[in-house]
Amino acid sequence: MTNENAKRPGWVISVGVLGLAMACMGIVSGTVSATLPGLIKAQKNIIPAMMSEAVKEKIKENEKTNAKEPMAITSTAKIEENLNSFFKKSATYPAWFEKYSLYAGLIAVLISLLCLAGSIMLLTGTNAAKPVFCAAFLISSLFAIANTVISWPTGMMIISVAVIGSAMAVIVNIVLVYVVITGKNA
Repeated sequence: MTNENAKRPGWVISVGVLGLAMACMGIVSGTVSATLPGLIKAQKNIIPAMMSEAVKEKIKENEKTNAKEPMAITSTAKIEENLNSFFKKSATYPAWFEKYSLYAGLIAVLISLLCLAGSIMLLTGTNAAKPVFCAAFLISSLFAIANTVISWPTGMMIISVAVIGSAMAVIVNIVLVYVVITGKNA
């Protein structure tokens, strides 16, 4: 351990490592957001096909055993119908969302790269580390809030789940910024 690292407070290392983790999660999240419409389209095609295969398998199974289970086939078909309806409703989004999701995802990746740079700067002890770190994580928090407000009206179930992750990220970001602002001897 060098003399410089021995003088560095523990909070700098802790916040820097947490910042790296948050930045990496932001990069992954932004990438998923940018590809979300394509993933949803693929899901819309795959799920009904899988359900149809399940019904066909049940019919073949009944034919092989000469079983007369019309109730099982009917209930499987009803389940297929309900799941198809559910996926169509939950995976439907407005026309503007496809482009928005792509651009929002790319912006999120860029902001996360700035957070990554701020975290590295904090860990290496660069003079501009505190302002860059704080600015990057505050911008990230504001963007997460704005993105949630814009995406919420789509009514997509995945957005509802993403709100929880965004809220947690905003809280962690604000705590990290608070520790950096109030921290001594960085």
